[in-house]
Amino acid sequence: MWDGHLARQFIRFKCVAAYHTLSDSLLVYRLGARNRLVGLVSAGVFAIALFFGAATLSLFPKPILGGLLLFFGLSLLIESLWDAGDKLPKTEYFIVLLILVVVGAVGFLQGVGVGLVAEIILFVVNYSRIDVAKRVDSGVNYRSRVQRPPNQVQLLRQKGEQTYILELQGLIFFGTANKLLNQIRERLDLANENLRFVILDFRQVTGLESSAVLSFAKLKQIAKKQSLQLVLTDLPPTAAKQFHQGGVLETPDPVFQVFPDLDRGLEWCESQILEVISCPVVSVVYRWLIANS
Repeated sequence: MWDGHLARQFIRFKCVAAYHTLSDSLLVYRLGARNRLVGLVSAGVFAIALFFGAATLSLFPKPILGGLLLFFGLSLLIESLWDAGDKLPKTEYFIVLLILVVVGAVGFLQGVGVGLVAEIILFVVNYSRIDVAKRVDSGVNYRSRVQRPPNQVQLLRQKGEQTYILELQGLIFFGTANKLLNQIRERLDLANENLRFVILDFRQVTGLESSAVLSFAKLKQIAKKQSLQLVLTDLPPTAAKQFHQGGVLETPDPVFQVFPDLDRGLEWCESQILEVISCPVVSVVYRWLIANS
């Protein structure tokens, strides 16, 4: 009894903890062993090494060990390459093949690094395809909450195409910012359109990458050439700081107008349109410019 108690205490405090390993369990499962005898055989191998020394393991046929290793490696390779071909998109499957080639030719860490860089590039390309403008509208359908006389409302409806409204969303980086720039360029290239105001609403923007500031600087250059007024609404303080540091926003700024919300930005644009129309001299000059543009 005393010897049994001592043995239990020795096993409790001196033995290594046992647990399941994925690789060994997967190998046994694929070999077709589905009963408890697997555990006994595994324990028996360790018992032989414990009582007779590790040299006895060298008597085990090496071709069998090599075959097991080859079987396990090929099964994982087939699962990762052949079976994944029907599950993964072509671009991601190409990255898997690229990682395999780099690991085989150079090394494991290099393969992981190349795969990580490829995934980052793929993410940037896919995210750039997302439309950064959640809503696109004009002054024809979208007006401020200011109560105006019916004649002014009618005038604003007639001149509504002069105001181009874009409600932005998500993270803006160089990919999405460049897409936004091209979208505004396409709007400017439309025939018989007299665009005067472009409103960019940042209320649903979650962040602005420093690389996107360059696209807004290009947009400002285009606005100067086209005599456009760019109106920024709900601009986050961090984005405003980036614009100031990048030389996009000036104090005062001849191109950009900044307002706390979209409604006030629309109100300012409407006031500018009505001011031009209500002044007789300016109105005549404005109509002449429109007719000859």
